[in-house]
Amino acid sequence: VCGLGEEKGRGEEENEKKREKRGKTERSERWQQLGLQHLCFLQRKQRRGCV
Repeated sequence: VCGLGEEKGRGEEENEKKREKRGKTERSERWQQLGLQHLCFLQRKQRRGCV
């Protein structure tokens, strides 16, 4: 029983690490999307200024 509990604990730790990694990649992707939107917005403003 102890052996099973230890293995289960290790698996849970690995899952938590995977979840953290996934969260970080999702967050960075979201920031990239926000950054792109922001750049497009700035470019649009500049184009209006040029015209």
